[in-house]
Order: sequence, then structure tokens, then C-alpha cells
Amino acid sequence: MLNRCRLQAFRKKIELTSSQAVLVHNQENVFYLSGMRGLTDFDIVLLLTQDQEYILTNILYEEYLSKSKLDYQVCNNIFQDIKQLISANKIQKLWIEGQHLPFDSYQKLKANLEIEIATMGNLPKAIRMYKSPQEVEQIKSCLLYTSDAADEEDSVDLGGRRI
Repeated sequence: MLNRCRLQAFRKKIELTSSQAVLVHNQENVFYLSGMRGLTDFDIVLLLTQDQEYILTNILYEEYLSKSKLDYQVCNNIFQDIKQLISANKIQKLWIEGQHLPFDSYQKLKANLEIEIATMGNLPKAIRMYKSPQEVEQIKSCLLYTSDAADEEDSVDLGGRRI
């Protein structure tokens, strides 16, 4: 399911305006924001506008996404569908994950879109590194559970200490 808090933080950091969109194609970042993960970049893509989320995928992931109860769009040509959504939303600037975008994919985007394309740099990774207090508590709980399991199995504590 889409994580609304993470999406809001992501939009706030990138300071999206109504004429901008973000293309998230790195599967680690897609998973962080949506809970969905493909095997390679562009298997599942998020296009985020100021107030809308579009999940684009190929037919191989249709069944996987159908179980998620998310709105998604199956694409024959993901680059053409991105172009249509960009046009429909009157987007003038597209932010991309430049460090993770293969050159041929960049060329396809550039050829299909007549708008400004800018890179976000390491912003998605930096946002993923931040953990909310709730996420920290979940991590602590998992560590305690793992530590207890190790204590029972081998009579040792992971890391030599309790959390």
C-alpha cells in the first residue's frame, strides 16, 4: 500500500509545484514509497505529481498489483504512457533518479518528452535513511525478537548486548 507519510515527506523535500512531477523507477525507492517491488528498474514505476500518484507497470506485474488494491496502469510502452500522463497533467519539469537511470532510458525519456528533465541526486536515498519514531520502534521490536531467538538457539546475544 502507498505510504502516505513517506509520499508527503518526499513531495515536501523535492518541493513539487503543480507543474512538476517525479519519476521513481529505482525499485528500492518504489518499494519504500509503495510497498511494491519489481525485479529491475522500470518494472514498476511511480509518477508523482503534486497531488496524484500513478503506478505504471508491464503486464508481468498485473496479478501482483491486482492483489494490492492499489490503482495502477498496465503499459504496453511505459515511456509512451509517461508521456501521456505528463501531457494530461500539464507537467513542465520532470525530476528523475539520475544516478540510477541507464543512459538508454534517459535517451528514451528525452526523445519522448519536450519538457525540462532534472535529477534529484541522492534525495530518495537520503529520505529513505530517515526513520519516523514509529519505524524506529518497529526496528527495535524486530531486533529484540531476533536477539531473543538467537539467545534461545545458541545462548548468545546478537552484538553481545541487549537493546
